[in-house]
Amino acid sequence: MNFRAINQSLVALRAEPFDRSEMVNQLLFGEVFEVFEEYKGWLRVRLSHDSYEGWVDQKASIELTNEQWEWMSLPEVVTVATRFFSAKKQSRRLSHKALSWLVVIPFQSNGRLF
Repeated sequence: MNFRAINQSLVALRAEPFDRSEMVNQLLFGEVFEVFEEYKGWLRVRLSHDSYEGWVDQKASIELTNEQWEWMSLPEVVTVATRFFSAKKQSRRLSHKALSWLVVIPFQSNGRLF
């Protein structure tokens, strides 16, 4: 199987593999899913946290290894995503680049950190 995670802030989950298809859900940065089918740059997926199914644009996700998938889909793991901007001077103007961090925090069943 192919496992992936969303790498953009907010991504539409579509009923069919087309931009104009009905949006049935929205995925947030860091959400993980399993891929069942590929069609012209679209992925038919099942979300790990609620088993919801739909189509996602392939460009909005990154591939995970089996080990990363197993770790991130554990119920004890909380995924915290954050975005920040860094400024870099280019010529006479500042260029802003969005940087993303994905932090995985494992919790024990009693709520304490591992």
